[in-house]
Amino acid sequence: MRARVLSVMLAAGVVLMTGCYATFSPESGRREIVRQTGMEPRDTFEFQLEGATMALAKTMVSKVAGGQTDFGGLDRVDVAVYELPAGRQVDLGKIPSRGWDRMINTREGDSSFMVLVRTNGDTLADMVVMAQGSKQLLYGRLKGRLSRDLPGPPQKAMRATGIEGLKDRIISISPEDEESPKEPPPREAE
Repeated sequence: MRARVLSVMLAAGVVLMTGCYATFSPESGRREIVRQTGMEPRDTFEFQLEGATMALAKTMVSKVAGGQTDFGGLDRVDVAVYELPAGRQVDLGKIPSRGWDRMINTREGDSSFMVLVRTNGDTLADMVVMAQGSKQLLYGRLKGRLSRDLPGPPQKAMRATGIEGLKDRIISISPEDEESPKEPPPREAE
């Protein structure tokens, strides 16, 4: 009887542990803005590519390229840019991140940058990037077989080109980026 109770408790513990990581999506980014500022973001741009749409994109690009393309091993790409409520900021350090390793969490003036990762053995398998400027918050997520150079290129892009450059950088990460990361283009005058 005691062994049976112990097995049930162990099974329950395993089930509970499987859901013990913070979930991230464009929707969770929006909810975090509301939670911390008490207001909905004014405007948003959201882009998600995964599952069937990712398979379709890989097939179409492979046909155009004339060879198999796997987007550098990516299985999922999410990008969202939120216009923050006037005068409001989000403290990236207060975003729940259990189950993730916080690689970078910096703040400089009214800009902040956070990178969370999860590994699959000795390679990166999942990365969340959140960056905040004075008026916008960017959420980006890359999932799949990721380059060991990450998160360096996105951090450089944020410094050099701001939120728009970082958004473009996350959307454009490709197999070539793994071999030779390119410098981001110079920042345009606002």
